[in-house]
Amino acid sequence: MIRFVAAFAVTLAISAGAAMADIFQTYTLQYENVSVAFGPYPSDPGLMSGVVTLDTTALPNPSPPSPSGTTFLPIGPYVSSLTLTVTNSPVGDGIYTLADYNILVWDTNGTVDFSKNLIGQISDFNFIDPDFADPNVLIPTGVAPVIMRAGDSGFRLISAEPVPEPSGLIALGAGLLSLAAVRSRSLP
Repeated sequence: MIRFVAAFAVTLAISAGAAMADIFQTYTLQYENVSVAFGPYPSDPGLMSGVVTLDTTALPNPSPPSPSGTTFLPIGPYVSSLTLTVTNSPVGDGIYTLADYNILVWDTNGTVDFSKNLIGQISDFNFIDPDFADPNVLIPTGVAPVIMRAGDSGFRLISAEPVPEPSGLIALGAGLLSLAAVRSRSLP
């Protein structure tokens, strides 16, 4: 009986760790090039993609109403990691991280299911750098709903797909195996 209780306690501890992993959700971000009047490159072939990890318990869900129609949040409490990569663009190529941004734009179309693609659930999801008004700064920054500008390139967010977290399944499996092992030892 003591072994069973110990195995059950281990299972609960492992499951609690897996539940903590569910607080943060990572998404792969895919952008398409859009023609915008930012410069002399109307059909610029630039590409942008990224990865973001959100604190799903801290983000307002749904987003609060805003007098301007857009909700601007300080990025720190809501985003734990961010990497955006721009390639093949006439200007603005590079890898940009959380340190390059200070504002998260977060507007939802109601309550968000964080286990699904964010597209269709959000009306705006962008990152803004502190110098977004400076034309000499080439960091990708939000300029319109789900559209970012990097130099003279425009990119529309077309997919924000959640990355499956295998840790929860591994933890559950380990807990069940420990219970099975204890149970099989106690049987004659």
